[in-house]
Amino acid sequence: MGAAPHRDRVAGLLDPDPPQGNIDPQGRVFDAAGDMFGNDVGTGDPTETNPNHRGSLLVFFPGPRCRYDTYCFLDKNLAQAGMPAMDEAGNIYVAETGMGKMWKHSPPFPASAADCPGADHLVTAAPTKALFPTAASPTPAAIVRVPGTDRSYISSVLLPGVPGQGGGSIDEYDANGVLVQNIVQNVPPGTLLNPIGPDVGSDGTLYYAELNLDMQTSTGCGRVSMVRFVNGSPQAPEVLGQNLSFPDGVTVVDSSQIGVNFTRLPVAVEPAPSTCDGSG
Repeated sequence: MGAAPHRDRVAGLLDPDPPQGNIDPQGRVFDAAGDMFGNDVGTGDPTETNPNHRGSLLVFFPGPRCRYDTYCFLDKNLAQAGMPAMDEAGNIYVAETGMGKMWKHSPPFPASAADCPGADHLVTAAPTKALFPTAASPTPAAIVRVPGTDRSYISSVLLPGVPGQGGGSIDEYDANGVLVQNIVQNVPPGTLLNPIGPDVGSDGTLYYAELNLDMQTSTGCGRVSMVRFVNGSPQAPEVLGQNLSFPDGVTVVDSSQIGVNFTRLPVAVEPAPSTCDGSG
């Protein structure tokens, strides 16, 4: 498996060797108790031999003034950990892109930092970890739940396809990891440019970022796209924005809870292609 896409990290600019858990933090999900589960991609190199540079899955515990100062590691040995998702039963799903796998971590999870008292903060009683099948997604990078169902969308960031020519896929799976249907693939070429970080709107519309990787799996001019559904059938993708530098995820929020009058915001200006040189 080739190296996953990565960008210059702010943490890396401040610390040339940031600690595991803060190398390249990317996604998060909250449980009913307010605990925050998050991933750290790691260095992005699946051949990395330094255990402190591996990807990881963590849980942070809420404290005074809504600060998350204490934490435990659930898993410290992932080759490129993807953004996590949680199902209705509280299971946590996280991709291990560098190994072409999707993992399902099941409760019980630690309740506080007392459950990981060691210097490495690794939980003493590890949650159950089982492989979640993703037969149609050879390089899974992210997973998102389909609202109102027991199904999930999984994005495969690199394969099928050839680096530099687009590729990857987004597929729908049931609760047991059985393929339901393909949502998007790179047919004809240019339809899908290495998808990552999907999310789903309240009307069921699927949104996702596209990295547009080159032959060295560095990012080019990425974009953000969406797929609408008619009677459960995915329609042709629609590009929402392009010429973006390392767009690595989409988050859908309820705009009524933000307190921003979006109708008064200026129209976003699309960047020039010269601005997206892959440096992120």
